[in-house]
Amino acid sequence: ISPTPARATGVAVNTLIDEVVRFCRLGRPELANVDIRLNLATPLPQARIPADKLKQALTNLLFNAAEAMPQGGRIEITSQAISTSAWPAGGTPGAQGSNAIELTVADNGPGIPPEVLARQFQPVQTHKGGEHQGLGLSIINKLVTEMGGMLQCQSGAEGTRFKILLPVFATTA
Repeated sequence: ISPTPARATGVAVNTLIDEVVRFCRLGRPELANVDIRLNLATPLPQARIPADKLKQALTNLLFNAAEAMPQGGRIEITSQAISTSAWPAGGTPGAQGSNAIELTVADNGPGIPPEVLARQFQPVQTHKGGEHQGLGLSIINKLVTEMGGMLQCQSGAEGTRFKILLPVFATTA
């Protein structure tokens, strides 16, 4: 994992996920028809990150998923401790075998359009309309990178899955 970002502290990721889900449910009526399932591993090491950046990234992912499923659907958030050697090839940050936290935010929505997916972490022309600027995924990627982590996305007709890899402290919480 890359060097510790400035203002990084030990963050209890599962607690933060619970807080973000509660906040999002209060702030977005679109989530009323969405079944949010948590599959959080315990014990889980603390992440060595700025908590506010993870809150913003998760909030954006949940709001994006809800907007993609206006008739309702399912979002599953998982957390687990992993060895970065388990992370798929193609850009694992840091040394192989170091410890990390993997978060997954997956939905069963319609998926990201192929033209957007091809440039997933670059600002793109959005098809959502309204106040959307097409910057969401690029902002999420920037936040994850600033935390010293890595972001991956898979999407298709069965839904979209984001994986976030975060650096950890050695202790569990």
